[in-house]
Amino acid sequence: MMRLYEQFQSTEMLEAVDRSSNLDKFENFDQFKKEYGLLDVERIGAFFEGIGALLEQDLIDIELLDDLLGPAMERAWESTKPVIYAMRESLGNPYIFTHFEYLANRIAAYRKGTRHAGSA
Repeated sequence: MMRLYEQFQSTEMLEAVDRSSNLDKFENFDQFKKEYGLLDVERIGAFFEGIGALLEQDLIDIELLDDLLGPAMERAWESTKPVIYAMRESLGNPYIFTHFEYLANRIAAYRKGTRHAGSA
């Protein structure tokens, strides 16, 4: 888990997350691709896709995951979600980054239901 955390803290990943903070404001997917490209979305999506697959297979602890990456993952999902949905539609592939979406939904449910009162 700590290697994943270190990978997320890399300059490339942090810059990708920072640049993606306004992606939810695009109006046309083709224009967005032309202006910004998809590298940041793909980098962020691939990282969290792997973590989502690990979580789905119960190979990673959700509490630790939330403690280390939860807020950053939530921010990354909310900012890339519109682009990911547009990618799915444009490419006719509803499975693009579905483990990332699963991860976001599981973390949200965890925070609403099982997190202890007073936890960080």
